Amino acid sequence: MKPVAIVGKFCSGKTTLANVLVDEYGFVKVSMANNMKNIVREVYGTLDKQDLIWRTRRDGTAEQITVREMLQVLGESVKDADRDIWLKWLEQDMMFMRGPFVMDDMRLLFEAEELKKAGWVIVALVCPEPVRIARYVERYGKPPSETETNHKTETESGLIEPDIRLDATLSPEYLAAYVASIASEVGDEV
Repeated sequence: MKPVAIVGKFCSGKTTLANVLVDEYGFVKVSMANNMKNIVREVYGTLDKQDLIWRTRRDGTAEQITVREMLQVLGESVKDADRDIWLKWLEQDMMFMRGPFVMDDMRLLFEAEELKKAGWVIVALVCPEPVRIARYVERYGKPPSETETNHKTETESGLIEPDIRLDATLSPEYLAAYVASIASEVGDEV
């Protein structure tokens, strides 16, 4: 099977779809953000995205931000050293695993382009904003912050040209069956 990368805005169902592909179709979940999440968990003791943590800015001022915001800041700041660092780390991780692979955290245009070149099927989950906001509030007990909703990883995900677009309001099981059938097709075209 071809590897599958799922793109979509926050709370569009990326992780839910990936988990069904893992549970029902034998995919192995990989993540560009896995190592970044490990760093945040080690330093701050949590990965609960709505938890508030303190960070010290370069100028010495302290501010409280959510874990989600910290993941966004960390993910982008490391790219100043090497834009492709998370892609390279993903490749290293996958060398020791067997697929088929599914990734639920591809968010940027250049990442999608690199994965397409490597033969990944890019799946976009399209979900109306009111549904995503309601899911976010149900999960975290509050609406997303302005910073979270306007971050590059949210805005740029809509620029990615997927191989297929799926209605994220449909059942994850239905979507997973469709994605698994596409991933198992022989040939270069999807």
